[in-house]
Amino acid sequence: MMNKNTKNIISIIIILLVVILAFFAYKNSKKSNTEVVQNDQPVVENSQTESITPNKDSSVNTTNLTPINNKEFNTAMDSARSAMLKSDYPLAIKYYNQAISYNKNDSAPYVGLYTVYINQKEWQKALTAVDQAIKIAPIFGDYWNWKILVMDQGLNKSYAELKSVYDQGYPKVRIEEKVNLVTKFAMVAENHGQKADAVKLWQKAIEMYPQNKDIYQAEIDRLNKK
Repeated sequence: MMNKNTKNIISIIIILLVVILAFFAYKNSKKSNTEVVQNDQPVVENSQTESITPNKDSSVNTTNLTPINNKEFNTAMDSARSAMLKSDYPLAIKYYNQAISYNKNDSAPYVGLYTVYINQKEWQKALTAVDQAIKIAPIFGDYWNWKILVMDQGLNKSYAELKSVYDQGYPKVRIEEKVNLVTKFAMVAENHGQKADAVKLWQKAIEMYPQNKDIYQAEIDRLNKK
């Protein structure tokens, strides 16, 4: 059994990982927002070089994307991360919401709120936060994976509901992140007893990223032995 000090160390490590995750999401979202300003409808190409344009109702609103209070936004984000390191979740929520008030078009504060609510096991609030991140930057595959994760493990949604989210996300995610979405959902399909779907998804991953064929084929072989 772990002693109290060991548990505290593990808790600190988990919080550090969450903060690092939020930091990288913040960096990615800054890049995403720049891309969106340049393109009213972001276009992603699939592995067959087919042009895929997100539906108009799910694209980012490109009006007034320039932050009005960029310095204050960054200060609020830094304060939120510091609060997360101390496991002060109420204070982190306060600063993430403050950051949103300075710039409603950046997905990073919503990712921060998602991590807070996951730590608090506030599943519905986590879902609402990640939905907002997706609304702003639907091209990031991690956002869709996180939505599926909280719906699956937190809210116990059905496989049909999870697959619906995957089907919505796949056309919108940028090409370099599609295979990650596919492989993650292959695991979800397997966990829900959908062996045929899981095999198809691993096969799709091979077509998309043949460099990892041996890894993906091993998953197919394992499933076929079940």
